Amino acid sequence: MKKIIFLVSFPFLALMLIGCPNPKFICPQGMEVTLPTCTKLIKYDAGKLDIKGVSLTIPTAGTTVSIAGVTWNREKLQTATNAAMMLDNQNYQRCHNLPTYLSVCKNDMECRNTVIDYRDREEKMNQFAMAIEANNPKAVDRWFDMYFTKQAKLTKGMKSVEQQYVLKKNVKAKPRAFLFK
Repeated sequence: MKKIIFLVSFPFLALMLIGCPNPKFICPQGMEVTLPTCTKLIKYDAGKLDIKGVSLTIPTAGTTVSIAGVTWNREKLQTATNAAMMLDNQNYQRCHNLPTYLSVCKNDMECRNTVIDYRDREEKMNQFAMAIEANNPKAVDRWFDMYFTKQAKLTKGMKSVEQQYVLKKNVKAKPRAFLFK
């Protein structure tokens, strides 16, 4: 009897230990999509940044930062990091909402484009992580210039204008080699 219980429960135990495969989603027109596992690539806590396991500290004072002997412009690094965190947060939310987006697609092409857009944003995040891992300030600058633009924003009461960076529209992820020219 104990052997039967173990044999019946073994597959469930194995799934718990190794994890379940990513769930599938069937779009209204029949296209099958494997849903991604939703995780944030960037963790930020009081000046400490962790990108896919690579950790660094961004000081709040000074104009430059030295990371493993490479000098970075602190303000540019902070701006690029803030933009990457915004993109990461948006992509994390999109990941959780992907089944909803896919459920309202009118045809397979629309579903395909929704998935492509999600993966494109994910690739942009991976490129940022790669540039940081390579400890390459020029690659981070190129990444930022490729995908973000400065936009003026009126503050409350229209008393002043502040600059904010937004993701450029209709700019697809470039090949990774472009970062390291």
